[in-house]
Amino acid sequence: MARSGELGWDLESLNKAYDHGYMAASVHMEPSRCPYWTDVIRAAWEAGWEDGHLACTMKPGNSTSRTGPEGNGSSSLDPLFSSLSA
Repeated sequence: MARSGELGWDLESLNKAYDHGYMAASVHMEPSRCPYWTDVIRAAWEAGWEDGHLACTMKPGNSTSRTGPEGNGSSSLDPLFSSLSA
């Protein structure tokens, strides 16, 4: 079995790529601009970008934070929230 160093990545490089992806999403960088070419490291960057993008869209006061799949501002959680506020 090959060691991670022989594959061109290790845990530290994966964490670094993830962090860079997260930061890239937080400054609204497009995911197509990923600077990594190695599949595993690129996947770590993309995972960080997705998590960072999700964190940015879920911030309080963001108009897209509770938009449902219809794009109309509804959410499958609306009935739950309305029952809690009653």
